[in-house]
Amino acid sequence: MTNRSESRAKGPTRAVNLPGCYSAGSIGNSHPMELGLFHERDLRAAILLAILIGSGFLLSASVFRNQKSTTVDETFYLHGGLAVYWTGSFHVVNGLGAAPLPIVLSYWLPAITHEPDGRVFRSRFPMMGERGDREMVEQARLVSSVVIGLPLILGIYIWLYRRHGLGLACTGGSLMAASPLMLSHGALATTDACITLMTLLSLAAMVHYQKKPTTGSVLLLGCAVGAVVSAKYSGVFIFPVAGLVLLTANWPASQEGTPRQALVECLSNASIALPFFLAAVFLTILSANGFNGNDVLAGLQVQLTNVHRGYLMGEISTEGWLHYYPVVFAAKSSEAELALLLTLFGAGTWRMRSLDWRGRDFAFLLWTGTMALYAIGVMSSGLSNGPRYLMVLYPLLILATLDTLGLLLKDRQRWLATCCAALVATQLIASATSAPHWLAYFNRFVGGPEQGRELLISDNIDWGQDLPALRVALEDLACTNTSFIYFGSARFEDYGIEADRYRQSRGHFEDYDCLAISENNLHSLFANYPEFAGLRWLTPAGMAGHSIRIFRPGDPEVAAALSRSRDRT
Repeated sequence: MTNRSESRAKGPTRAVNLPGCYSAGSIGNSHPMELGLFHERDLRAAILLAILIGSGFLLSASVFRNQKSTTVDETFYLHGGLAVYWTGSFHVVNGLGAAPLPIVLSYWLPAITHEPDGRVFRSRFPMMGERGDREMVEQARLVSSVVIGLPLILGIYIWLYRRHGLGLACTGGSLMAASPLMLSHGALATTDACITLMTLLSLAAMVHYQKKPTTGSVLLLGCAVGAVVSAKYSGVFIFPVAGLVLLTANWPASQEGTPRQALVECLSNASIALPFFLAAVFLTILSANGFNGNDVLAGLQVQLTNVHRGYLMGEISTEGWLHYYPVVFAAKSSEAELALLLTLFGAGTWRMRSLDWRGRDFAFLLWTGTMALYAIGVMSSGLSNGPRYLMVLYPLLILATLDTLGLLLKDRQRWLATCCAALVATQLIASATSAPHWLAYFNRFVGGPEQGRELLISDNIDWGQDLPALRVALEDLACTNTSFIYFGSARFEDYGIEADRYRQSRGHFEDYDCLAISENNLHSLFANYPEFAGLRWLTPAGMAGHSIRIFRPGDPEVAAALSRSRDRT
């Protein structure tokens, strides 16, 4: 592989005076100390502010962790993680179609603090939780927040600090730490925050390789790409991005020779780098799966054949909609995040006119190109789930937009400070006013979660997370005998709830003073409950969070609605 410095030596050199906004460097550039960026006072302030931002996120994650019950996916991953650590088998993990890395990273603490029991052998596909899951999942959530969520926020902070300094670093870190999406999924022990972190690290490795295309850097890049796929099998989207980087990293900086000669040189260097890259990728994937290639293939097969029922504006489909995820992004993103996207469309157009793809703008092209590729892939996938499938986009959106603002307003510091302050304040208001129900967040443009449920349900609003809120709501309503149609896998006993699961008493509520229904079941998304169709438009007696409605069967209006629906079925 040809070193970039060697290729540059072939052509004439000249001194270039870069504008101030370009002097901050980026990953792979000269060390910041050489540029006089990290004065002692600035470094101390940067460390202090990073601690404050990280502490704010961890505190908010602890609030979510303590006030939300185990979600459906966490039940699956708990059984899979315990199987890995108690039996050394990845069969349960890959039987779920889940990549192992986030499960291995998050579920080691409950595995070592609890004695092995028979739960990992009772079901290959564990749909229902068991007593004691709550404590284990809360331990896994704590680990996940520290080893996955916190590094993700600090990664954005550090990258912006190296490029622009303290102001934009604090803005980016705060926007991510206060994002309702990050505060929910960054606090859960699932897979989505992990693939987001690994994607960010892989892009940093690509920038490093573009600056120094050596054997060591290509091995690092291969390991980073392998980690993306090991975090979630949909991470295969990163391969085309990495392929373009491998192809163009050695493009000559001088103008000597024809484009054809340059292309031949790049192909030659890429062919040398490719075996090292692929070896590192597959070794990383195999090591994450306990060096069992059959488990990897099994997990990929489950993921490719998995079918999800989706809900969009009153319609249910297993094939999905091309416009589903644009609706999810528009409804579930905060006002600040929508403003970032609009700003990127506007300011990015200005920036595209004079891009230096071999220099500082290379990272910007990676961020925006990866966003576009991922968005196209997820829109065409046929999946119809919540914003967790879009989580990869948000840190890249923050990085690309703030980096562009830093260049556009480099000579108008007051304007830049005003924009940053407005974005952070708007984001903090969105998170504070929706706390702790960040999982069910909808922005004010669609009327919040009260109106948002008319657009989207599924894990956009209901993932079985509101059992603690249900216990409080039942106490406030003085419910003594409750029938509960629950979408979720958590055990009622773990959360102090006394209720009958809705099973054979279907349609007979004379003995119950309260009827609690999860949103997904009310709309018959994953199981058919036509007898509750008439309740969808009634005002409930109470709500648990935003995902469970509580009705009184003795209320004449409720009784009439149940009777009409029962007659139709």
